[in-house]
Amino acid sequence: MPNHFHFLIQIRDEATIEQFYTAKFPTSITPSKDYGKIVMQQFSNMLNGYAQAYNKMFYRKGALFIDYLRRKQVTDDAYFIRLVQYIHNNPVHHHFCSSIEDWTYSSYQTILSEKSTNIERESVLQWYGGAVAYKDYHIHTVELQNEIEF
Repeated sequence: MPNHFHFLIQIRDEATIEQFYTAKFPTSITPSKDYGKIVMQQFSNMLNGYAQAYNKMFYRKGALFIDYLRRKQVTDDAYFIRLVQYIHNNPVHHHFCSSIEDWTYSSYQTILSEKSTNIERESVLQWYGGAVAYKDYHIHTVELQNEIEF
């Protein structure tokens, strides 16, 4: 969307993060045990790299993003299922398109397709009980949101 975006990511366990960090930086000082800080640094690096490439491509300078990220831990199945639908419905909610299927930059269609992807398609579909249930949940919840304002 023009003014914000959402990522739903699964963070690896602490042992895997530490193993990655020590493999990537073998001569550096032992990593901080603040794994949240390590993960957030990776996001910072990604967003800074994107901003630099964007600025170079469009002959501009300066910040591209506001200086903060909001993050929320997904702690239960119901919240995960609702969050996926919330992210997919967000462009509709903000009137950038009229239906979930219309938003080009969403993972909604990718999860339903057979094309190769890095998205954990099967894992997501399993949370919903399959592709039909995934699609039905998205459609039903959007209809509910039209009736009840969140």
